[in-house]
Amino acid sequence: MSSQSCAVEVDRESPLPAAQQAPAVRPWHQRRWYQVIFGCGMAVIGVFRLCNGLILLTGATNYGARLEVNHANLYYTRAVSQEDAKALGAFLVEAKIFDGRHISIQLTREGQTTQVRFPVKPGFDKDEVYVGTIRALGYQISQNVFHGAPVEVDLCDQNLKTLRAVPAALTST
Repeated sequence: MSSQSCAVEVDRESPLPAAQQAPAVRPWHQRRWYQVIFGCGMAVIGVFRLCNGLILLTGATNYGARLEVNHANLYYTRAVSQEDAKALGAFLVEAKIFDGRHISIQLTREGQTTQVRFPVKPGFDKDEVYVGTIRALGYQISQNVFHGAPVEVDLCDQNLKTLRAVPAALTST
């Protein structure tokens, strides 16, 4: 034997050779699957907030564009112009329907008929005296705002879903 001996270096900290050591385990928040899921979740939240911001910025909802008149919301769809909505808003202020209370009304058009949707308390759509008053209001809106064009006033629930459609009176009552 020679004075040179075959020496093997041994890692004193690990009992296993380097090739047999297990890879280091990462904590859960540093794993790739978590980072992908977290990134996708943040992207979804970001898109949602962007859409909400655009809706608030433009004033558009599923009721249409919003016009604030004397603390009331007058929504109008693409079927009518903003000028028509402003004219109706001015008429409703003059008629003291928009009297500072928070109320939401929708203006739209179906065919040749202009529809004005009013929310009413439950049961008012069945009250014939109230319906007669609404019919006369529809006539006034037709004559004063829409130059005699057909108007229908829809009595609606609080979500502006029609309970009863009331065509305007043909003459003033």
